[in-house]
Amino acid sequence: MPKEAEVEFTFELLEKLRGYFEKYTLAGRRLQARPDGRLQGKVPDIVVEERGVPVLIIETKRKAEEPLGESLNPLGPAPIAQAACYAALAMLEYKLERTPLFATANRDFLVLFKGIERSDLEKVLDVDACLETKRTPDDWAKALRPGALSTLLNGHIIAHVEDPLSDAGIKKLCDALESQLVGRVLPAEAFYEVFVSAMRKYVEDLSRSISGALKARLLDDAEFFKRLHAGLQEMGYAQGLLSRGILSLVLPPSLRERQREAIREILEGALRRRLAEDGDAFRALRAVSGMTLLELYEEAGRVEQARRLGMQTVELLKATRVRGILSFENLARMMAYALANKVLAYKVLELHYGDVIPPLRPVGIGASVTIGGKEHTVEKPDDLVELLNSTFKQASSELEEKLGMKDFSPLFNAGPFDEVVLGGLEAVEKVNKIIELVDGLKPELRHLPGVIGYVFEGLLPPGERHQLGEFYTPPAVARLIARWAIRSGEDKVLDAGCGSGTFLIEAYKRLLLLKYGKDYSAGQYPSCTERFNEHQGVLDQLYGVDVNAFATQLTGVHLMLMEPRCPISRLNLETRDFFSLKRSSLGELRLPDHFEAVVGNPPYTRWVEIPGTTQDLILRELGDELDAYDLRADTARGREPGIYVYWVMHACKNLLTRGGRLGLIISNAWLQTDYGVGFGRFLLDNFRVRALIDLSFRLFEATISTVILLAEKEPDGEARDNNVITFVRIPPRLKGGEELDPLKAGKLLDEVLRCVEDAIGSDGSLDARALTRCAEEYGVQFTQIRQGDVPKDKKWISLFFTGVEELLSKLEKHQLVTALGEWFEPSYGNALYLCLASWGIVRGVRNLGAKEFFYFSTEKIDEWESRAPGFNAAAEPYLAPAITRSQNVPTFTFTRADWESLRDCGSDAYIFVCHEAVGKLPPQVREYIRWGETECRTKIRGTRGGGEVCSEAEACRARAGNPKVFKGWYDLGGYLPTPLMAVRQPRYHPRFFYVDFPVVTYDAIIALIPKVKVKAGYLTVDPSDFIKERPYLSSAIAPRDVELGETELKALLAYLNSTFVWLWLEQNARYVPKGPLGLEVNVLRRMPVLNVKGLDRADVEALAKAFDSLEEAARTALVGAQAEEEEEGDPCRSKGKRKSALEAVAMLKPHFQEIDRLVAGILGLGVDAEQLWDYAWEMMERRVKGARGPARPGAEVSLDIGRQRGDRRRSPSGGSADMPLDKWL
Repeated sequence: MPKEAEVEFTFELLEKLRGYFEKYTLAGRRLQARPDGRLQGKVPDIVVEERGVPVLIIETKRKAEEPLGESLNPLGPAPIAQAACYAALAMLEYKLERTPLFATANRDFLVLFKGIERSDLEKVLDVDACLETKRTPDDWAKALRPGALSTLLNGHIIAHVEDPLSDAGIKKLCDALESQLVGRVLPAEAFYEVFVSAMRKYVEDLSRSISGALKARLLDDAEFFKRLHAGLQEMGYAQGLLSRGILSLVLPPSLRERQREAIREILEGALRRRLAEDGDAFRALRAVSGMTLLELYEEAGRVEQARRLGMQTVELLKATRVRGILSFENLARMMAYALANKVLAYKVLELHYGDVIPPLRPVGIGASVTIGGKEHTVEKPDDLVELLNSTFKQASSELEEKLGMKDFSPLFNAGPFDEVVLGGLEAVEKVNKIIELVDGLKPELRHLPGVIGYVFEGLLPPGERHQLGEFYTPPAVARLIARWAIRSGEDKVLDAGCGSGTFLIEAYKRLLLLKYGKDYSAGQYPSCTERFNEHQGVLDQLYGVDVNAFATQLTGVHLMLMEPRCPISRLNLETRDFFSLKRSSLGELRLPDHFEAVVGNPPYTRWVEIPGTTQDLILRELGDELDAYDLRADTARGREPGIYVYWVMHACKNLLTRGGRLGLIISNAWLQTDYGVGFGRFLLDNFRVRALIDLSFRLFEATISTVILLAEKEPDGEARDNNVITFVRIPPRLKGGEELDPLKAGKLLDEVLRCVEDAIGSDGSLDARALTRCAEEYGVQFTQIRQGDVPKDKKWISLFFTGVEELLSKLEKHQLVTALGEWFEPSYGNALYLCLASWGIVRGVRNLGAKEFFYFSTEKIDEWESRAPGFNAAAEPYLAPAITRSQNVPTFTFTRADWESLRDCGSDAYIFVCHEAVGKLPPQVREYIRWGETECRTKIRGTRGGGEVCSEAEACRARAGNPKVFKGWYDLGGYLPTPLMAVRQPRYHPRFFYVDFPVVTYDAIIALIPKVKVKAGYLTVDPSDFIKERPYLSSAIAPRDVELGETELKALLAYLNSTFVWLWLEQNARYVPKGPLGLEVNVLRRMPVLNVKGLDRADVEALAKAFDSLEEAARTALVGAQAEEEEEGDPCRSKGKRKSALEAVAMLKPHFQEIDRLVAGILGLGVDAEQLWDYAWEMMERRVKGARGPARPGAEVSLDIGRQRGDRRRSPSGGSADMPLDKWL
């Protein structure tokens, strides 16, 4: 049985090798032997590995029974070719520079061959032939090149081993193998793959062992909880252990996305209520954790909602306790990574200071170790954590005491992330595996400086950084900034939010080049001797701080590993708040008098999310500047500059030297916000702004678009004015229409940024000729503007688009154009309360207050008819036709027929509008109002009174507090009909629409309340009538002596939906973090509109006809298109496959462009309609793509117990915001 004989020999040889490797190491290496190692579909008999990488491949054959059995002879061409092919495939798969050793063997003898160099492989083997299917053993011989057999037999045989199964034979084979391993280190790529994959697996295994034990201790040990809670708050997690990214939910996968979201909202509300009662986070979480999910629904008054989910889901909610779904998995993962990085850093120190610091070795349960004269016995898992921390602390003390080295504390102090809780004995084994793995890589640490520095990047993938509180910066971005910001080998560089150290790594490479003439990326690493250490010389000029101890630890490890062969005596790192840094500050970090460069990726935190201590520092250090540039946060006005704004201001005022360079990648939201105008003025008044490079796609796991800011501190005003700013735009789609997605096209992004980098001149400016090459090759777009010509009173967004600023300026100043506010007064909805709140006549939030009370469908009317007979007839006068959802108006008109269709399909089609005293109302209506004061509950995501009795919603309380205007909390005051409305937050294209009958609407619809007489279909509006009934409206909507008919209104609507208005809004509307345009009433008041009364009648009719054509096309393209604000459960949702809203807008492009051509002709503007559309479309893409977040599969849900959405108290934008009501009356 020939085959069985071969298998038996293979098994015996494998077992002999395994036994030898268990007893002995070879050249200090621990090897493993395994069978059947697959290589690109081929299966060698035996593979000998070192840490997962093949070092020897053996092809076995049975003993030849005939003298000429060449296919079975270890020296025959077929066995040699087969073994060599396997070795070649291993070289390619593991990215080796030469093949592993390979051997052919039978029971009589074994022949060992040395590896084939990569450069010689093609001379020896046809690799394609190796991969072909083999019908007979002799087919392998066809893979040998002519003359290759002779080459291998004469120049590659290392050993000929007789009787390979004997002890002597095994020893001879292993001795020969050991001689080849001496001095051998794993190639860089192979080491990276093996080490990173193993380390990541061990860390993930450890984090799972930590997670359960950590949760149990946090929920049961108040002292432990409060210690970690306070530590996390000090590190910038405003809600401590309840912060987003720390606490999450792991929900049953059977629940749908909307159900998981509802549970999240209800749980957040429950925690907030308890925190509001006594402020104790531990008691709040502990109380909630003991409840079932169904009990949470009951507490929130949402039992009916739970029941509608079905009996099976209700039973699941009843059986699921909150404790079971709470997760601190992310915190456990951070703890595991922090511990692994400390082990890695310690082993680097052992390389150089092993005679000074205690050795770090695996320690099992029951073992004892003496550290600093104190014996530590590991009797339980937590004892191992104490031992490790004692070892790290002792090492820092020894280094400081014996060598005077004080700067290693950031490596071993990760704050609350040091409080590891190990779950069971298996967790001890997992910690020891990490120590063993890192201990085994010391040879590579000495030989692979260029690769080991990237180990961290592999251990902590970009996709995990957001969960761990870090945002990954692509190295190409950091490289470009370092290249621009660092000019001299003597520059001192600060990254004040160092994260994982990406910017400091690129700064390290830049300084190494400028200081010592060595190109790190080309393998030219720093040198070091006893007296001269280039590695330390570069580190001395790098400074990093971060409020998060986890981040400073990671940065320290990363910097150490840039050249692990060189000892270090100092790391300029500290866990500290950036805003506490000043030239005179001391602390542990010894700051220089100034910095020549400040680089980095500041947080994108909004003001309300900034910890109170940091807010105080900002106000103390920057108070005067905040007032001068109107950058003081004011949540009442919805004015929340990102922390990066203050970052720039603080760096300029307190850290940068004159001429110092600031290179940051920040959110580009400021380019489109009101506070961005003030921030722009600050930049113009303090810097020569060399370049702004807009990246119109997401680089990070945050929902943020970004811009690279390159600015040079300059106190001289004339020098600033004469500076030329280069505005560079890397669009969402490159030349040829290829979309630049960093997840799929990282290499292309690197090429684009290298091209921009090559345009950097010696003086810091960007050369236009070099950028032209980027434009030609990649579609990069740029414009250059003299700094003194940049307007100080406008948003900067249009500056990135050549000619747009000039075009809009002409539009605003044109004699046939007027401001919208001359004819209409914009309002957030047209219920009187919303109008008064929008215009500052009453104080109150701009929403109805409780849609559960005010919205009616025919089904709800029937329910109340059953509950209170006669309700239908009694309530009819108070139920006004309504638009209750913006997606209910998919086109540019809303007719009575459209409303009737919504009503008939069961949508909320009415709003309760009752402007009468409760005592005068029919009993059925009074009963309904009492229901609103008792049983009715709001369900607005646990905010703005969510879960509260409807009458207690904030808007309802505001009306109850104004009895001179409103009859009670339920009274909206009536409504002001208008034929012109708009979607408040359009995602893609603005949509102004026409209403030809009286209808009431809510705050997500902008109502243009007429100041002029209008006639439209069934609707005639005279503002004088409003004022007769309500004299206090006279200042807001003082009537104009103008009358607009239906044709003129449609002509005006054609213009309002033109690309001219789209562009104007892209520049002027409020930036909404999730991507939509935010139409605000103060902005719309000054929006330029056509004075249709001043146009020729033929032009008016042409525009009106174009609007009708647009509407007709929209009825085809947009009806049934996917809603921009998708809501599950809408009874009127169209069924089947639907076009996306974006596709529908694109389909309407010809009709929009026809309107554009008409407007351009009327105004005499020489505009290319195609270019106009392209500009607007790209600005939209830039806005929307920057906000799009990646889909996150699975059932994990993040919690956000921070500021409630309803806490933003914006005052009305009119000048009368502070005028008391009695003065109006």
